Amino acid sequence: MNRGLKIVAMAMAAAFLMAALATYVRSTSAEAEGQLVGFVDSEMILATYAPAKEVNLALGALKKTSEDNLKKKVQEKYGAGDLSSLPEQDQMAVQKMIEEADAQYQKDMDKLREEKWTPIVKTVNDTIKQIADEQKITVVLDKGAVIYGGVDLTEGVTKKLTAK
Repeated sequence: MNRGLKIVAMAMAAAFLMAALATYVRSTSAEAEGQLVGFVDSEMILATYAPAKEVNLALGALKKTSEDNLKKKVQEKYGAGDLSSLPEQDQMAVQKMIEEADAQYQKDMDKLREEKWTPIVKTVNDTIKQIADEQKITVVLDKGAVIYGGVDLTEGVTKKLTAK
């Protein structure tokens, strides 16, 4: 008798769990219903958006200028020879020059990003939101986060940005 009671109890517990699971699945499906997911290829958008290309070129030029200026300063002070053959004190001075040049480069790069890149990101994000709203899409992810499904908004975003 004890064994029969255990079987009935387990069957009731299993039925309860199945009912709870079915209720949960229906409620989450209802919540997700009506929510469309879109995605964009942000790399492609930024690669085709002229202002973004200009800022990337400016960042590249800034890096090259910084490297060229550092190289010129080191050569003026220590010559164009092998820096590893310099006395330890001079090697430390060169290392300090490199650190100072890197700090200045980071400062200049941060300024350029703040002045130029931040408005670009805002414009791109606003355009993505606009396209998503037009298509009644409530969630937009980057293409790299999508494994399956979703609506690709990339082309619409690039067209709208090009038209601006």
